[in-house]
Amino acid sequence: MPLGAMFRYFFSKKPIEFTSTFLHSLKKEVKEEAIIAIENIKGDILLISGEDDQMWCSTLMANKVMSRLKEHNFSYGYEHLSYKDAGHFITIPYYPSTHKNIVHPHDKKVYALGGDTLGDLRASEDSWVRVLRFLKK
Repeated sequence: MPLGAMFRYFFSKKPIEFTSTFLHSLKKEVKEEAIIAIENIKGDILLISGEDDQMWCSTLMANKVMSRLKEHNFSYGYEHLSYKDAGHFITIPYYPSTHKNIVHPHDKKVYALGGDTLGDLRASEDSWVRVLRFLKK
């Protein structure tokens, strides 16, 4: 996104969606030393993402993590739970899933979370059970 368009977008009245900014930044060359060596973790990994996350491209990045673990023959378990109609607000079950935007406490701007109410609800319910199972294991 060109700088001028980004400024117009940030100062508009509609909620700010960061996903396109993250996708744009991924087009640049990434230095190896900037990549987190996730394969050095000494334990199982569980990632959760909403495919309509508007804060950042969580599903894309979680998929990159899964690929990196596979490429490095990661010896522990790893799983990615991806939810089609969920956004950034996957939380504990029965917490209101109607939050589609948030106001940042510092800059007071409105940020979009993405997802739809039912998608966030389903993702929260399903992932919670799976997180508890993961932690118990």
